[in-house]
Amino acid sequence: MNDSDGTGRRKLNICVNFRAGNMLPSCGARGSRELADALEAGIAERGLPYDFNRLHCMGKCHIGPTMRISPGGSFIMGAQESDVPRILDLLQAEDLDGLAIAYPLPEQDRNLDD
Repeated sequence: MNDSDGTGRRKLNICVNFRAGNMLPSCGARGSRELADALEAGIAERGLPYDFNRLHCMGKCHIGPTMRISPGGSFIMGAQESDVPRILDLLQAEDLDGLAIAYPLPEQDRNLDD
């Protein structure tokens, strides 16, 4: 398994940003906090080798909730709490490509990430 700190663990990062006044879209307003709670519990319950990080903006709040496996993983976009069993199954199977395909970064936003 590829890791950045020698622990043998990848990092699952999720944006939980909730913009003040809810005037602009944000991952927090789109359900990322509930998603984060469910994923963190599921990762612990299954003993998956992922460190879980809640971040405050990954630059994609307009299409979130936003997640990303690091180092070097694809963005995982738009998942909801109801998707957690499927996400955990894909993480457990180490099918990161399948995860990115199931919850893709929209084509028009891919060029912005380069």
